[in-house]
Amino acid sequence: MPENPSSVEPPASTMPPVASKPPGKGFRRASIAVFLIVVLLVITGAGWLYFSTRGTESTDDAFIAATTYSIAPRVAGRITTILVDDNAVVEQGQLLAEIDPAGYEAALDHATASLTLAQAQQKESEIQVVLIDATTRAAVATAEADIEAAEARLQQVQADLEAAQADQSRASAELERYSTLSDRAVTALRLDEVRSASQNADARVRSAQKLIASSQAELTASRSRLDAANADRQRVDAARAEVERRGAEVAQAEATLRRAELDLSYTKILAPGPGRVTAKAVSRGDYVAVGQPMMAVVSTNAWVIANFKETQLTDMEVGQSVNVHIDAYGVDLPGRVDSIQAGSGAQFSLLPPQNATGNYVKVVQRVPVKITFNDADDSGRYLLGPGMSVVPKVITR
Repeated sequence: MPENPSSVEPPASTMPPVASKPPGKGFRRASIAVFLIVVLLVITGAGWLYFSTRGTESTDDAFIAATTYSIAPRVAGRITTILVDDNAVVEQGQLLAEIDPAGYEAALDHATASLTLAQAQQKESEIQVVLIDATTRAAVATAEADIEAAEARLQQVQADLEAAQADQSRASAELERYSTLSDRAVTALRLDEVRSASQNADARVRSAQKLIASSQAELTASRSRLDAANADRQRVDAARAEVERRGAEVAQAEATLRRAELDLSYTKILAPGPGRVTAKAVSRGDYVAVGQPMMAVVSTNAWVIANFKETQLTDMEVGQSVNVHIDAYGVDLPGRVDSIQAGSGAQFSLLPPQNATGNYVKVVQRVPVKITFNDADDSGRYLLGPGMSVVPKVITR
């Protein structure tokens, strides 16, 4: 039987073995040269990296910020017109949307009518003041004139009384003298004449006394009418107070009218500034409430908020030049440091850290730095929007 092939030994080689040759000097020199070249490249790269970054500070914790106008209605109603689409470019004051103005037009008409009525009532009150004032002035003047006339008549009657009393005294004395004479000294006719004169004098005195009483009563009545006329002057004050009240109603009606005009103007929703429409959340026919977000307008005025470590602020100053790398477009735009926030970003967050409680672990804080672009048109040319990533490099040397 044939033998197992695995058990068959191969024939021995007839050629003698070749001995290995040790590396020579050329190989060692080549290895040293390669090593030196690598070391030189590393040193050159490290030097370039050191000198290229010396005098600069950069961070990748940075983003674009821009003025964003939140568009919300100031009156409630149903949207009748939408004049812009998403990402549309708008100008300041451009009409964006319109709310159904029918109810606000009716309110304006009502306010206008209320103002007209209030003005008419005020005018009527002013006329009443003039009439009452004229009437009371005339009544006072008449009463004063009646008093003067009554006083004059009273003085005249008093003078007549005095004259009548003098005649009475004279007639009484003469009657008494004639009565003592004998019948031969005075005739009966003369005595009758003297007696009649005395009686007439007495009658004139009584008549004058009655006239005095009447004049005094008339004077008292005239004074009463003057008091009443002066009391009526209070009606003038009341009428003037009514005018003031009507004036307040007019002012209130004017304020209501202005409010109605404003509400009607608010049905036209205008762009507060130039920019691009974003986040449009309403459509024609939707009912919107006061303050409900409808859309936003992002201004073309963009800037950069860069959150640098606090250790990077040592040589950073306002006005230093900045190269802003825009990740979206791969371009560098020139800018400048506009301002540095007074405090870390964490301190002004919704839940600022309370390092006095619990275990304290010190971490390097970041401070927001505002960077503006040198060319304001860059933000519009590259469509820079809030939240886009950038890498700013501040030149501090």
